[in-house]
Amino acid sequence: MIIGKRLSGRYEITRLIGTGGMSNVYLARDIILERDVAVKLMRMSMANEEQLVRRFRREAQATTQLMHPHIVDIFDVDEDHDNHFIVMEYIDGMDLKAYINKKGRLPLPQVITIMNQILGAIAHAHHQQIIHRDIKPQNVLINHEGTAKITDFGIAMALFETSMTQTNTTLGSVHYLSPEQARGGIATTKSDVYSLGIMLYEMLTGKLPFDGESAVAIAIQQLQSPMPLLADELPSAPMSLQNIVMKATAKDAANRYLSVEEMQADLATALQPSRINEAPYDIHKMDYDETQTIPLPSSIIKEKIADIEKLSAQKPPAKRKPAVIPKDKPVEKKKKSKQKRWLIIILIVALIALAATYFYYQSQKTYAVADVTDVSQQVAISRLQKDGFHIGKTIEEHSEKVKKGYIIKTDPPADKKVKKGTKIDLYISIGKEEVTVEDYRGENANEMKKELEKIGFKKVKTVAITNDTVNVGEVTGQSIQAGLKVVPSETTIELEYSSGPEDIVLKDLTGYNTNSVKAYALENGFELTIKEAFSDDIEVDQVVSQEPAAGNSLKAGAPLKVIISKGVENPDKTVERKIKLVYTGEIIEASSEHESTNNDAEDDTTEASSASSEPTRTPQTIKVYLKDKTHKLTDVYKTLTITEDTEITLLFDLVADTEGAYKIERDDKNIEQETVGYK
Repeated sequence: MIIGKRLSGRYEITRLIGTGGMSNVYLARDIILERDVAVKLMRMSMANEEQLVRRFRREAQATTQLMHPHIVDIFDVDEDHDNHFIVMEYIDGMDLKAYINKKGRLPLPQVITIMNQILGAIAHAHHQQIIHRDIKPQNVLINHEGTAKITDFGIAMALFETSMTQTNTTLGSVHYLSPEQARGGIATTKSDVYSLGIMLYEMLTGKLPFDGESAVAIAIQQLQSPMPLLADELPSAPMSLQNIVMKATAKDAANRYLSVEEMQADLATALQPSRINEAPYDIHKMDYDETQTIPLPSSIIKEKIADIEKLSAQKPPAKRKPAVIPKDKPVEKKKKSKQKRWLIIILIVALIALAATYFYYQSQKTYAVADVTDVSQQVAISRLQKDGFHIGKTIEEHSEKVKKGYIIKTDPPADKKVKKGTKIDLYISIGKEEVTVEDYRGENANEMKKELEKIGFKKVKTVAITNDTVNVGEVTGQSIQAGLKVVPSETTIELEYSSGPEDIVLKDLTGYNTNSVKAYALENGFELTIKEAFSDDIEVDQVVSQEPAAGNSLKAGAPLKVIISKGVENPDKTVERKIKLVYTGEIIEASSEHESTNNDAEDDTTEASSASSEPTRTPQTIKVYLKDKTHKLTDVYKTLTITEDTEITLLFDLVADTEGAYKIERDDKNIEQETVGYK
């Protein structure tokens, strides 16, 4: 599973955003630069094609030199454990094909804008000697601002060169394939011009000009059928646009635009009023004129032989009566006769030399071996013998791809040029190789699954079965009986393995203390781990949490983690402090005077106080200030009056890691001040 995988330790795959014939495209996160990127990852089925892999990397690296605002940037080309990939700029939007399917035919100004961006990008690529070869709306990305960016430069060539058959991929591109590419010719810059013309037609009409039930049918139309007129689908289209489409899609590349820049310049003025009704561009006559057949060398020789035979068959002139002629006439007649004979001899010699030369070069001429891969042996032999080759050895081999009785390959290989009469060895498929299923009971299920997948089994399923007697992970049964022969790539095998005893549903351990938790774990065979932690809510030595949570199913031997409370880490605290208040006031002694008046003695009898009365003390006012959780040092905590030394007790309510304080004033004078710590 590629989702979630990190390529080269850097690009973390997020999700699939596109598929193609030879690769898939994924959204990924570049964890180094912290940005989203698009990763084009070659399919594993194609990674075995060495030529394809080399071309994939070479073309991708060449594309990194393309720096254009309308070409998707290539950031990196790399390989990770046979995963060949390209890292590109991520475009948040949709491809042009999806855009056309959603919008239908596009407005003319928008078509001109998008095409101008595309043409500028392709022109830049052509200047860098890079031909796209696979221009189609699926390779044009449109972001949310409507800006077009082209992708997949050069990769199409690698796809065409692979020996694998990708029918769906061909079908996806053949709608835009130039005639020269359809007939197997070399793609040029004018091939890109043709594809751009097809794409321009589709943007203007919302339809493809050529369509069919198969890729072959469409390719034949590209080769033979005239390009539909734009006016048939879009009567309001200016003649200038129709002319641009017709010139770009000419069957003969010589009749197309000389360059993409020329097409871009023509398109730039297409909507000008002076061009709306310009004369139509008639490309049909130029594309479909009959060509003259050039005679083969054999036909020339036949003509020369006929001339000689005609000359030799001429009768000599009839005899006439002697006539009076000058003496030198007989000499002249004899001379002409000799000249005629020499002319015939020279002509025959020249003809023989010409024929000898022709047949010599014919004997030295080489012919390509036909590709008879994946055809029946009988058809292959017939084809090769028809081409003038002899059949050599027939070698039988197993093949996963070619069915029984069909050709895997030839020696010399297909397309190699050899002389006629060369012996061609045929490698014939005897079908897929069979293997004998063994008894896998007692083996480790995971290791056995890997081994069977390595052999090539289509699918290997593993099913867990509870078992009290067999070791966990050991195979206990299999879906295919031992001793049977099967074709791995066509066979699914199922292995049953022991998952150990039946699962135990974990209890809620809330309220359990350390001892009861240990007893529970021992009873059920769990591997217990106990850790302690402070808790404001759970009492000391009680379970705070458990992992896994209650209700989960566990097997004997499974780990069980429990957190036990150590109580509150830092509770509020009351600190007591005893303070002695020293009395420093004035002491006044009492007077012992007894007075008696004679005059009063008669009326009243007064009992006088004795001289032994207590001394008088001046009272002192004490103010206490206190600072703790609920009191401030600026507020009076307690006021009292003393006439002697007095001891008082102060209680400080303190929060953890804080400190209190107190201050004593006597008669409004500070006599003592001190802080009180939490500990």
